[in-house]
Amino acid sequence: MMLLISSLALAEDISFDPKLDIPLATLALGSYYFMKDQTPRDILGVANPQGVDAWGAPRWNNDAIVFSDFMGHPLKFYGCNGPILSSLALGLGMGLQNGAQQGLIHSFVVMEAVAINVSITQGLKLLISRPRPFTSLAFQEQYSDEYNGAYIQEELENHDAWLSMPSGHTSTAAATYMSIATLLAFHYPQHRYWFYGGATILTGITGGARVVAGMHHPTDVLVGGVLGASIGYGVAKLHTRSESNVQATLSPNVFMLNGVW
Repeated sequence: MMLLISSLALAEDISFDPKLDIPLATLALGSYYFMKDQTPRDILGVANPQGVDAWGAPRWNNDAIVFSDFMGHPLKFYGCNGPILSSLALGLGMGLQNGAQQGLIHSFVVMEAVAINVSITQGLKLLISRPRPFTSLAFQEQYSDEYNGAYIQEELENHDAWLSMPSGHTSTAAATYMSIATLLAFHYPQHRYWFYGGATILTGITGGARVVAGMHHPTDVLVGGVLGASIGYGVAKLHTRSESNVQATLSPNVFMLNGVW
């Protein structure tokens, strides 16, 4: 483990402090898993979409659920999903081009952004406790079989039905793809508009799928997208540096950052 951390700390163009980044990512993941077992503030309400949220409601599409799981859920399909595969691809590409330590640290930055994002997103979900679209009376009338089926009944029983705002899939997708775009834009600034545009499109596709699936209101995915993109951009930006920023060196016994033990 120390050898792994050592290689990360020697990265040349992305700043990394093992005493800060590793505990921060661990704390964020720990708080997320703690909050996963908490009950939302209000579990009695039902959805009554108004304005833009009422557009096309109610909806239900199982294929869109599967697709959005792939695009924005890092725990689905045994790790074979968009967030995991894209972060690994970034690490592999940087590793082949600039060495294994570059690949490791780039992938870690993306995972750190995702960890921070899911923690904040889950906290907001519990606080806002907005009912998902399928709790509405209109949905129950139009999709009675789906509402009484195992999937939605489980969502109701475990209280996930009241965690609609913000969209976790959308915020995770945005944090993943925007952090990757920011890191790539740092290395290849001449292509930054393509990177940021691609991240925005992938986030939009994920959010759109969540609405079509019937799992979120449009405003849920809008807030989730802005939240995740801000976190992804911010975390990645904090790790990029100019020539005057932090450089890490390894002494025989301890890390030294800018000459300070």
